[in-house]
Amino acid sequence: MKKKLLILILLCFSFNAYSEQKFNPYNNEWETVNPDAELKYNPFSNSHEYVPPDAVPRFNAYSGEYEMESPDASAKYNPYKNEYEMVPDNFEPTYNPFSGEHEMAPRGATPEFNPYSGEWEFAK
Repeated sequence: MKKKLLILILLCFSFNAYSEQKFNPYNNEWETVNPDAELKYNPFSNSHEYVPPDAVPRFNAYSGEYEMESPDASAKYNPYKNEYEMVPDNFEPTYNPFSGEHEMAPRGATPEFNPYSGEWEFAK
């Protein structure tokens, strides 16, 4: 019985390790990000943001802005927001029942609670 309970507890923790909160000292906010996300500077927007380790500035022809994204990212249309976003190939519009919005997130992702902002967010 104890062995089954231990396995169940370990499984619960393994599912919740998908994202974490990291502090961004440049905008003074806690952000929900993937554990391997790094704080990088985007010279085109003059901002620092948490992004994948291999992210570089990529031009989004639909918005006219440079966004920090990994080399495999491409512009995908989010019909719920009527805009194109630079995201990895496995991202799709996903409903966040806590905010009532469809946001670009990895397939199968669920929002996680950010205790610092009090909001449920998908990891960046």
